[in-house]
Amino acid sequence: MEELSILGENPEVFLQYDDLYSLNIGADYLSEFGVLIAKSKKKAKSKTDLEKIFAQTLQEMTYKLIGNNRVTKLDVFLTRNEDQLESEDNVRKYVVALSLGEDWADPLFRGPQSNTPEGKEFRSQFGDLSEIRKYADNSLCETVEWVKMNKNAYPEENEDILKSIPQRWLEFIVYKKLMVPEGSLSSVIKKPRQWTSLIPKSQLPPSFVHSAFAKLGKMFREVKDLPLAIVGVNCVSGHYRNTEPLQYCAAPKIVGSASKSAMKKLSTDENASILPLQQVVEVYTSLERNGKWGKVPTQIEAYKTLYYDTLSKELTKQFKCLTVPQKDRIIIKIDGVVFSMRVVHDEELEKQRIENENPQKVPESFTKHAHLAITAQKLHSISQKFSAFGEGVQLAKRFVAGAKLSNHFDPLAIELMVAYAFLNTKGRDEGNVKAMTPFSGFLQFLKLIATHNFVEQPLIIDMNENFLEETKTELIEQFKKRRPVLPPIVLITPEDKSGVRLMAKKTEPFAAKRLVELARRKWTELVERLAEGKHCDLRVFFTTKASIYDLKIQISSKRRTFYQVQKQLQQSTRDKVTKKCVLMVPVLEFDVTKRLLAKFETNFGSKVMFFYDEFETDKIFAALRPNFKAENVQLTLTNCPLKKKNLFTNETEVNLKALAEDLMILGQGTEEKAKKSTKKDSKKTKKMKKEEVKDEEDENEQEGSADEGDNDDSDEVNEEDSDDNDRPDSGNDDAADSDGEEEESD
Repeated sequence: MEELSILGENPEVFLQYDDLYSLNIGADYLSEFGVLIAKSKKKAKSKTDLEKIFAQTLQEMTYKLIGNNRVTKLDVFLTRNEDQLESEDNVRKYVVALSLGEDWADPLFRGPQSNTPEGKEFRSQFGDLSEIRKYADNSLCETVEWVKMNKNAYPEENEDILKSIPQRWLEFIVYKKLMVPEGSLSSVIKKPRQWTSLIPKSQLPPSFVHSAFAKLGKMFREVKDLPLAIVGVNCVSGHYRNTEPLQYCAAPKIVGSASKSAMKKLSTDENASILPLQQVVEVYTSLERNGKWGKVPTQIEAYKTLYYDTLSKELTKQFKCLTVPQKDRIIIKIDGVVFSMRVVHDEELEKQRIENENPQKVPESFTKHAHLAITAQKLHSISQKFSAFGEGVQLAKRFVAGAKLSNHFDPLAIELMVAYAFLNTKGRDEGNVKAMTPFSGFLQFLKLIATHNFVEQPLIIDMNENFLEETKTELIEQFKKRRPVLPPIVLITPEDKSGVRLMAKKTEPFAAKRLVELARRKWTELVERLAEGKHCDLRVFFTTKASIYDLKIQISSKRRTFYQVQKQLQQSTRDKVTKKCVLMVPVLEFDVTKRLLAKFETNFGSKVMFFYDEFETDKIFAALRPNFKAENVQLTLTNCPLKKKNLFTNETEVNLKALAEDLMILGQGTEEKAKKSTKKDSKKTKKMKKEEVKDEEDENEQEGSADEGDNDDSDEVNEEDSDDNDRPDSGNDDAADSDGEEEESD
């Protein structure tokens, strides 16, 4: 075996692995290990040889006991701060890196039949962990159950339990087989439930949504007495692909007598002034062809509204399900899942295909529908091919939201970029192409954003390999010719060869540049921590400064968007609550913060850029546009609002106080206050984040978190020094550039 390498020497090496663990080995143990192997053919002449033999033994035992279908690769690395093998420290820290196989999440390890010599050997290897189980083929086999599943737990809790299986393997081999003292092994990425809970907890697993959607499709096939039959049904929502969390339909609390519940007030939270955000699952349908629709958009919309009303009556009559027809859609509630169904007509699609080259002139609602159903189907196939794709997208969305860029990037665009990262993994061997965990998929996404040159190259996302090499070359040539008028990030798909449909309406040059620069910085920080074997808390990793913005709008705690509080109920109790409210539909998609943000952008979008985090809905940040903030501009009727003249310098400047007052008036009491954003606010936010993380850490992680806290403090100083280079009002507002040039400060 070759000498142990230092993990931090090549940052690309992190992309090869799915899981990382830190292992602390004392000098006393290495001496005992040397005595144990003295009788074998392996001879160690120095401490370096002992380390190599230990790593080789760990590899061989893992491959033999766990199997290549669960672990495809295991490597042991030295940490960066311990590259001197002659160190006099009593404890050495190593990093154990795993590449996982297809069956890594299987909690049961089925061995050979118990009455065979292989079964006896299996039982001797695993000891008390092995037990005899009877399977469907009536065979009695030795079996190891790595984790115990809780039938009454929430689905996502069992998912978190499954993610701890690789650690159970290593603990068994390291503690039981190699006799390393317990407590020496710990996960570098902390516990999975800590970083998957950065977004609101999903109370509905994807299988539940799939089951409800299958029932909906069956109803559409069997429904009768409709003017036109439904011939195609496509679920385009991210909830179906597990790229967005979905909760049970809120069960309203009935205030009043049960006999007159329909006439009484409904409340989901007595202490809240607004209802929780209840999301819906979007479904697109197509109807059989008919020449009576016409080609006028208003006429088509009128026919669709009539169709929704007729469909609602027939579904209620034939299947006794709850439906609510609306002007542009129909709401259908099945098994606690609320579906929003829309009819997509061929004439509308044809019109959008003609206008494909100029999507900027088409309403945003039109730009997606032309290819959304096909793109959603391909993304669903990606989620089935890569089990970690859904949660990987969730982490990517949380990273974008942590940068306060939720309103600048379409969720579908983020999914496409993550899909590209999964399909074009970097640093992987031929037999280890797939990213098997959400964290490894997120690393691929982060590396893609940090290194891809979006100015000179489009991102060609070919999920079904429909593009020939000649076609790709032609698309790149067209991209170069049209580059000055294209968005900062261009995503080309077979359905959208212009590559601007998801970017032309939202993403501005500064937002793209901000995301790229932040990805580079965070990639460097993450690599440094992983190379040293320190714990990486993504809760802090996804937190960015607020001091680079000019204004901070604080939303009232009783008015901001919030998610339904998860109650610890057993499955039977939850089913009773769901059945009790089967005929009730709460307020849907009532996102107060997003509505307020839309108001701000409509009224002040030409002067101010707004930023917010969709998962931290209590704040909206504002930054003045460079052309509006320019000094010594001659005041005219068009640019004098929100401007004032400094009496001492006789120069014109922006009146931030007046802007804050206007935003407060526009919010009509939704905001609590609007004030100038300062570095003090950024430090306070970061301190609160650290305290929140500290409260959730257990005793085994205290040492790692202390090191992390020290590192965060130093990072904060460096980041505060670079505030001026990150400000939106810097002189360079061009597209995202991969050359890494710094922006000019004021």
